[in-house]
Amino acid sequence: MLSDVLLPPLSKGHLLGTDELGRDLLSRLLLGIRISMLVGLGTTAIALSVGTVAGMLAGYYRGWVDRIINGFVELVWGFPLILIAVLLIGAIGPGLTGVVIAVGFVNWAGFARIVRGEVFALREKEFVAAARALGKGDLDIMARHLLPNVVGSALVMGSYYIAIAIIAEAGLSFIGMGAQPPLPSLGQMINVTVCAMCSTRASRE
Repeated sequence: MLSDVLLPPLSKGHLLGTDELGRDLLSRLLLGIRISMLVGLGTTAIALSVGTVAGMLAGYYRGWVDRIINGFVELVWGFPLILIAVLLIGAIGPGLTGVVIAVGFVNWAGFARIVRGEVFALREKEFVAAARALGKGDLDIMARHLLPNVVGSALVMGSYYIAIAIIAEAGLSFIGMGAQPPLPSLGQMINVTVCAMCSTRASRE
């Protein structure tokens, strides 16, 4: 209803008011937070998986494998996260799928560096040498002996990257490359609020 458009907070049962289409802002805010958390968790899960595998391969085999993976890590870290995300989303298309792929593509490098350093130290330990002496293969050693020892550090780092992914998603949605209407997003809601404030200020002047 037109009477419910842009209501101020605490009006007609709307705790935070309504937007330009008369939708309850509190409901959209809660749904936007849920979407941001899902994007953050999904992105971090992808980056954690890819980064852990890459870091274990680099740290265990060293040599040319380490040089190639480190080259990719340096390439990814050579550009700002948002710039790479915008380029990838421009190729994939706007939406949450593009955001998850783009941000996950950047964030895996941090996990790879952490896991690589841990594996570098662990591969010379006695329990790894004992596993080799028993005839265990490389994949078996990495999966059963090295992975349990490095997953803790990767998970701790994952809690930090969840926040980065949420901020990246909000920033991409702010410029129209994240969640698309009518799906709510924190960045999208901030964009609408800023535009409304600017138009109100311009009309007053």
